[in-house]
Amino acid sequence: MSSLIKNLIILQALLSFDSLAIELESQRVLKVGGHPNRLQIADLDNDGYKEIIVSNHADASISIINNLGNNKELQILTYKVGENPTEFVAADMNNDNFLDLVIANHETLSFRVLLNNKNGGFDEGEAVDYPVKTEPHIHTLGVGDFNQDKVNDVVIDSWGNSQVAIYYLSNKGNYVGKPSIISVKEQPRTNLVVADIDADNLPDIVTPATRFGGVSIIFGKALESPKFVETASSPFNVVIADANSDGHQDILTVHRAGNFKLRNNGAVSVLLGSGKGEFKLAKGFPMIIKGAPSSVSAGDIDGNGWPEIITANYRTDDISVLKKDLSTNEYQLTAFPVGHRPESVVVADLDNDEINEVIVANRESNSLSILKFRKSGLGQSTRADK
Repeated sequence: MSSLIKNLIILQALLSFDSLAIELESQRVLKVGGHPNRLQIADLDNDGYKEIIVSNHADASISIINNLGNNKELQILTYKVGENPTEFVAADMNNDNFLDLVIANHETLSFRVLLNNKNGGFDEGEAVDYPVKTEPHIHTLGVGDFNQDKVNDVVIDSWGNSQVAIYYLSNKGNYVGKPSIISVKEQPRTNLVVADIDADNLPDIVTPATRFGGVSIIFGKALESPKFVETASSPFNVVIADANSDGHQDILTVHRAGNFKLRNNGAVSVLLGSGKGEFKLAKGFPMIIKGAPSSVSAGDIDGNGWPEIITANYRTDDISVLKKDLSTNEYQLTAFPVGHRPESVVVADLDNDEINEVIVANRESNSLSILKFRKSGLGQSTRADK
C-alpha cells in the first residue's frame, strides 16, 4: 500500500472522528422562578434578537430573559399570569405585529391572553381570560388561524374526553361561533403543537396519543378527520422540526415509561415527513434514552449543516445529544449534565451567530441552562435520510 493511500485513509478517519465529536464550549446558568417548566424562544420587542420565555409553575409567573445576544446588560422580567401555568404560546393575537402570550393555567376552565405593550413587555392588569369547556380542565394549548380569517384562534386539550377543541376568535378579541370539537386517540394531555406539516399553508395539529403509542394528526384542510400514526409506547411530548434537512417538517416524540427494557428508561422517535402529509418512522428509531426524557428539540448546534436531536432527561439531570454520522446514517449519543430535573429543552440561535444554543429549564433547581457547543464545520451534507 502506497504512503499516499495510507495518508488518505488516515485523513478520512480523522475527518470522520471530528465530524462525530460534539464538544461543549460553555454552559451558563440563570436563576428564574419556582419550578420552571415550559420554554419558548421569540423576539418580543422586534429588535432582531430572541428572548427566552419560561413559565414558572410554582410562582404563577412567566419570566422573560432579555439581552442575551446584543451585548447589553442582562435583564430578567417576571409577570404574574395566574396559578399553575402549564403551557403557553407566543403569537400575535391582535395583528399589531408584536407577539403576545397565550397561557394555559392547569386546573382552570379558561386560557389567558397577555397583549404585548409594543416594547416587549406585558401589563398584568390587562390580561383577558377566555372561558372554555374541557374535561377535566385545561392542560395544554396551541395557536393558529384555523378558519383563515386572518385572526389567530386557540386550540386546547380535553383529554378526559380524548378531544381537542378549537375556539375561534374575532379581531375584537371575542369568540366567533361555536368551537370545533375533534376526537383524537387517547389521551392528548401532555402537550399539543400547531404547525403546517404538509406545506398547504394551513395550520395542522399534532398531539401525543398516550394510550395508543403514537400521534394524532389533525390536518387544517380536514379538521374532522384526524390521522393516527404509530410510533412507540407512552408518547409524552411532541415537537415539529426538520430533523433530516430535506425541507419537510418531521414529528419528534419522547416516550416515558412503557416497554423500554429498564426502569426509568424512555425513548425518542422520529417520524419523517414527505411534505404531503405522509410520515414514516426513521431508521434506527425509536432509540432508547436513559433517564425518563421529558422534552425534545432539534437543530444544528455545531455548525456542520445537519440538525442534532436533543432530549431533556428528567431522572438523570442531563441532556442527550444525538448527532448523525453522515457516512453511516446512524446516530451517536452523548450526554451533558445540566440542572436538577430538566423538564423542557429548546434549540435556538440567541446571539445571531448562525449556530444554535441549547436552552434547558431545570424544574427543581429553579434555573435555566444555556449550552453553547463548539463549531465543527465538518460533515456538511444536504443528503436526506429517506
